[in-house]
Amino acid sequence: MAPSERAPASVVNFPTRGAVAGVCGLIFALHLANHGRRGDGWEIFWACSWVPLMVGAAVLVKSARLNAIGLVWLALGNLLWGVDLLAGGEWMWTSTLTHWGALGLGLWAARWLGFPPGSWWRAHLCLLGWQQFTRLFTPPERNINVAFAIHPASRDHFTSFPVYWVTLFFADALVMYAGERLYRRLLRRPGPG
Repeated sequence: MAPSERAPASVVNFPTRGAVAGVCGLIFALHLANHGRRGDGWEIFWACSWVPLMVGAAVLVKSARLNAIGLVWLALGNLLWGVDLLAGGEWMWTSTLTHWGALGLGLWAARWLGFPPGSWWRAHLCLLGWQQFTRLFTPPERNINVAFAIHPASRDHFTSFPVYWVTLFFADALVMYAGERLYRRLLRRPGPG
């Protein structure tokens, strides 16, 4: 998205950015509280749970790249979340806020900030780092960000975690690349006439 295609800075003043960042923080806080109430606090370490904070921070500091990385994480995350729900995974109302609320706010922010090309591979590297963080600091039995084992929905297709992990590495990159292309196409403003 070219700078000329973005909303003028005067349209998005600090009170507006602060309100959007506040809503993003509220989404994260509600999701965290819901996990705490349910006794499954480790679940907050799923990558998508952090996207509202990424979008909120991006809006506050006017970082198109951070916002784009969050959106690319959701391109993959919303797809995987949908597959998990279709496979019988549990639905939580705060997950809807995390996945769809943050997406809407991130897209709003991208209309103003832009969507830098090459965000997909940066998002992929960040997700890889986040997965390894969860591998170091979360319990293996929770399998947060599939850092330890094959996801139950994929067990019929894979028997080896290393093969599964490498497959996901490349599949995730492909989905993130496609997600960036889709976002950039959606965010293009039609020309005059």
